[in-house]
Amino acid sequence: MSDEYKRYEHYLDTRKIYYDIESSQQESLDKQLLTLSGLSLGFSITFVEKVFPLKNAVWPYLSIGSWVAFFITVLFTVISFRCSIKTCREYREQIDKCYEEKCEVPQVLRSKYSKRIDRCNGIAFWAFMIGLVLLILFAGINAIHTSKGGSEVSDKKEKVADGLTPPPPPKNIKRDNGSDNKSNSKRRNIKKSGG
Repeated sequence: MSDEYKRYEHYLDTRKIYYDIESSQQESLDKQLLTLSGLSLGFSITFVEKVFPLKNAVWPYLSIGSWVAFFITVLFTVISFRCSIKTCREYREQIDKCYEEKCEVPQVLRSKYSKRIDRCNGIAFWAFMIGLVLLILFAGINAIHTSKGGSEVSDKKEKVADGLTPPPPPKNIKRDNGSDNKSNSKRRNIKKSGG
């Protein structure tokens, strides 16, 4: 085997590695997007809708914050995959150029997107963790509130607001018994006078 043939084989092997990585990233992009958005957003929205509706919830902004964090996770995961695909393309272009110029393929290939991948992955990871913590806090606080009878109170307030039952009289207001006695005495006087 000649050196030229060995170099060509090395070139093809290295190029194939990056092509395979790019292909697998592209294929998993849709799967990851559906998985992340389906599990995080779908679960949390259904959970909030069925278990702790936002109108009755304590600290509803925790749930909304978790949705924002999960959306950021999905967004930066997609950006990370896109940067990874572009990085592999740049690596392949560098390998192609080295082959055409008959030089050795460098051990360390460089891409302007490689740092972006790390940043996007870091942001996505921490956004997911923050979203998870916010959702757990929301569920825990509302579970404690519900176990103490918090949902019954909010249900009563809702019924009063809908006009189904009249609100109870305020506890702090004292009735003026004098005014009731005056109106009762007027009624008695009217009846006695023949009215």
